[in-house]
Order: sequence, then C-alpha cells, then structure tokens
Amino acid sequence: MSTWWERAADLLRDVRWALEQLEHRAARAQQEDLSELEVRRLLSAVARALGQIRGDELEKLTRALIELQPLVPESRLGRVAEQLADLYFHSASSEEFLERAADLLLAETHSERILLVLYPGGLRIGGEIGVDPTRVLLACARNVCSEDLTAEEHAFSRTLLWRALASGETLLIRDALSDPAYAQETSVARRGVRSVLVAPLAVGGVSFGAIYLENNTVAAMYSEADRDFLARIAQIIAVYLEAADRLRVALSARDAPSHEPSGEVLQGLVGVNPEWRRVVQTIVHVAPSSVTVLLEGESGTGKEMLARALHALSPRAQGPFVVVNCAAVPETLAESELFGHERGAFTGALERRLGRVELAHRGTIFLDEIGELPLPVQAKLLRFLQFQEFERLGGSRPIRVDVRVVAATSRVLRQMVAEGKFLEALYHRVNVIPVRIPPLRERPEDIPLLALHFLKRYAPAAGRPALRFHPEALIALQEYSFPGNVRELENLVQRLVLLAPSDEIRVQDLPESLLGRWRALDAEKNPFRIYLRTPPVDRADLERRRRAILKIARTYIAELEDALIRRALEEAGGNIAEAARRSGLHRSIFYRRRKRQTSDPAVNPDHPASEV
Repeated sequence: MSTWWERAADLLRDVRWALEQLEHRAARAQQEDLSELEVRRLLSAVARALGQIRGDELEKLTRALIELQPLVPESRLGRVAEQLADLYFHSASSEEFLERAADLLLAETHSERILLVLYPGGLRIGGEIGVDPTRVLLACARNVCSEDLTAEEHAFSRTLLWRALASGETLLIRDALSDPAYAQETSVARRGVRSVLVAPLAVGGVSFGAIYLENNTVAAMYSEADRDFLARIAQIIAVYLEAADRLRVALSARDAPSHEPSGEVLQGLVGVNPEWRRVVQTIVHVAPSSVTVLLEGESGTGKEMLARALHALSPRAQGPFVVVNCAAVPETLAESELFGHERGAFTGALERRLGRVELAHRGTIFLDEIGELPLPVQAKLLRFLQFQEFERLGGSRPIRVDVRVVAATSRVLRQMVAEGKFLEALYHRVNVIPVRIPPLRERPEDIPLLALHFLKRYAPAAGRPALRFHPEALIALQEYSFPGNVRELENLVQRLVLLAPSDEIRVQDLPESLLGRWRALDAEKNPFRIYLRTPPVDRADLERRRRAILKIARTYIAELEDALIRRALEEAGGNIAEAARRSGLHRSIFYRRRKRQTSDPAVNPDHPASEV
C-alpha cells in the first residue's frame, strides 16, 4: 500500500509545482504593462497549462486514488482489529472488553448511540421464526438512559435486533423516517430515528448477540462500506467472546469442586457386572441425602463397605461412622448398647454411658444384621426413626440427635415380618431405599478384577510387590462359586500372598477345595468370554468392560513376555545382548527382569543372566 501512497504524493508535488509556475508568471504579468495581444497570449498559455494539469496530472491522481480506494477500508479494519486485540488481552473480563469496544466503535463510526446485546443460549440462524425477548440481555450501552430493553427508547431497536439475530445479516437503514417499512412505527416518529446499523454476533451459524449503532441527527450516516466494516468487526468480537466463554467454562470446571465421587472413596467398589454397577450408582446417587438405606445381601458381599461409601460421599463425611453388629449384641444389653443408660439404670450401671446412636450425632450409624434386634428394641428404634429422639435407659429426658441410619441384613425381612419376628412399621421405615447386593457367584466377571485388586493391596505390604497371578489361576478362581462371597476371595488372596512359593501364583498354589471345580483351559475357552456374552447396555458399561479386558490382557502379555525372555536367555546361555538380538526385545526389558530377579531370586534361580 505504501507504493500507492508514494505515487499519489509524487503526482501532488507535480501539480503543486505547475500551479506555482502559473502563479509566478501571473505575478510578473501584473508588474508589466502588457499589450492586449500579450494579455491574450498569456491567458492562452495559462489555459493550456491548466488543461495539461487537468488532463494529465489530475487524471493520474484520480486513477491512483481509485486504485487506493479498496485499500482504505482494509486499513481501517486492520487498525480497529488491532485495537480490539489490545483491548481483549488487557481486559479483566468480557464485560470490560465490551465496554471498551463500545467506546471504540462509537468514536470510529461517529454514532450517537451504541448498544451491545447478548442472547444467552444462542439462536440457530434461519432455524427459528421468532426470538424470545426475555432472553435478551443488554451487555453494554452508550448514550442510552435505561438498560431496560422494554423501555420506550428501545422500542425500535428490538425490531432490528430480532431481525439481525434471526437472519445473521448486518442490517443498514439509511433513513428510517423516510423508509416506508419503518416510517409508520410509533417509536420511529417519536424518537426521530434516522440512520441505523445492526450487526449480529455469530459463531458457527448461531447468533448470540448483536451490535446496534444509531445516529438520529444525520440521514444516510452509514454507507455500504460501514456495513461491511461493522459486519467484520462483529465477527472478530464474536470470536473473542466465544473464546472467553470457553475459557471461563474450562476454568470453572477446573476450579469447581468435583461432583464425581472420589476415586479413593470408591476404590474398593471394584466390578463391571451390570447389577453391581447399578448398586454403586444407587449408592452414589443417594449419598448426599439423609434418607435411610437398607442393604440386603448375603454375608460377605460388601454391605459394610457400601455403608462406608455412603457415609464418605455424604455431607456427613467429617462426622462419626458408628458400626453396630446387632447379631453380636446380647439381647439384654441391646437397648443400652444403642441408646445408652443413666447411672443406676440397672445393676452394674455405675455411671452414665452414651449409646451408639448418641455417639453417631451428625454422622452415620450402620446397623448390621438389623433383623437380629429384639422386638422391644425394634419398637424403640422405630420411634427414633420417626422423631429423631430417644431416652437413655433409666432416663426421662428426650435427647434429639442428627443421625443417618444405614441398615443391613442377610435375612429376608419381609418373611420375618410375616413370621412376627420383625415389626412391620419398622420394616417400612428402614426400607426407604432398598439395595440388593448380588452374591459373587452372580458376578463371575468381577472375580479376576477383585483378585487383582486385593493382590495390589496386600502384596506390597507383605514385601512382595512383584507378585502376580498366572492367567490360568485367574480362570480357576472364576470357575469357583465362592459361597463366602467377596470376603472369602479377599481372605484367599491374603493367604496366597503369604504362602505362594514364587513371584507368580499358579493353579497348583490354589486350595484343593477350589481346584476340584476347575477345568483346564482349552482352545474354545478364554478369560474374556464373560465380557463378550452380551452387548453392553450403555457407554459406561462398554468402558468398564474395556478396562477389565485390558487389565486381564496385561496379565497375559506379561506372562508371554516372561516366557519369551526365559527362552531367549536359555538359547543365549544367559547372555543378555545375544538374547535381546535373538528375541527382538530391547535390552532394557531383560535388565528390568534381572532387577526383579535380584530383589526376589525365586523369579528364576536356574538361569542367571550376564551382559556379554
């Protein structure tokens, strides 16, 4: 562009020189006494000079200016865009950016008024007939008395704003007072609306705001060039606002406390079985409330673990978690154990004692095997659940506490109600959120995952971090019904951690009682079959199955890798470099294995490795 400016400057200098020459000759002529003939000759020379200037130099200047004209808007756009970029990166918020952008555009377009409006949620361009006025927000205004878009001064602006939002086009009204489409508008006549320019803020075919400019002093204040300019400026501002909004959402998501359950809390709730996942989802869903939950399941299925998860995920997590094994409390002491007693309440009551319910104030009490409570204690528990108050044994003053009750049973309470062994009213009180926990035999796909989970928990504590399961051992575990459920599996893994003769738990290391039900792996059988029998129920189920398959696959891959390493070392006579060359594996893999072998010689004591 500088080349064109230089050419125009040269032409102007030539014109200036020619005019100076004419002026000089005219001044000399005034000082001399010229004849009529000489005057004619002088005027003829001036006319020729002016004609030459007009026909030559000025024509060149006109052509240069015509060529410059398209570049002028680009220069304006670039200058304002640069200023907007500076405003964006030096503004503390989107609101401040819009305020400063409004000042810039008001001065740049010589407008009397400017409004920047936002339409939260956006509007698909061409996709809707109308715009909801209640959703329009005035983000910024200059030379406007009110921020209320229903006020009289905004009556006309609403019409154009709606059109711009819905069409996605920049609207130019040269003179609303003389335009038949708008002249009959009451607000146009009342406020004397003349020149108007409206550009939508849109990204990806969705309008979410608009820039409204107005000048009521001059008609045709804005040109087509102004329309194009504002349309492109609106695009720039829209991109800035969209980027700022995405950044705000990302930062809010980062800084906001997570509503997802803590991985640490749910660490023990291992499994991909659909029924088990529904149990976990129920626990997570009801944890934030104080509603009573009844956990029903066989012994060893993890009822206390789920109760602890309920407590840990609730607002009461910082309060006490009190466990009462109702089956282990003597019938004569059950009332005192739960509700406490006053001094002298019975023989041997030498001092006041707080009961478990009182100790659980602002926390959770877990009543395990609630069906074993004596009927009189059930009646007192029912009143407590109804009114959240009780009296200590031997006391007369009601005590109010804030306690959440989680009950558990391995018996069928409904049947006990029919047999008169459990109060029906109490059953309905504790059965607000019933949760049935499936036994381990109904979730065989979770057995390998649970075994690996318990191995990871207990092996490092026993000084055996490299201990692992042979894949066939995991399959053998999967074939067993585990009548003692998860507790039996956990105890078995603890025993294997202590007694396994090598760093790999093999089939022969498992108890005989378990091996009696196991059949060797054949070509038609694989450890992934349980995950492939049925299609996933949803995306979450698919992701859980994927993780489970990968976890088992890694165990297989490690076993295959060790087998390849052993064979390569045998063929290379223990020489790592030669074994690496033969197997195609990197030397580092052999060194890592040798490091494990050094920490536990039981890995492979018969084949020491050498480097060369």
